[in-house]
Amino acid sequence: MVRLLVHCLTDGGTRLGADTVAFDYETSHGIVRNLRSIGTPYNQSVAALNTIDKVARES
Repeated sequence: MVRLLVHCLTDGGTRLGADTVAFDYETSHGIVRNLRSIGTPYNQSVAALNTIDKVARES
């Protein structure tokens, strides 16, 4: 769903309705919940990779 949304917004408005995106409460709540569940492990993995990179550069 998020990929579709990003694709619609970056398409430059070549498709009908690309400038307006609407979600009901249940759909938007599901998207927010999914993004939060993905965001925490993503942030932790990026922090771990940055730490590994820092240690590798310093040694």
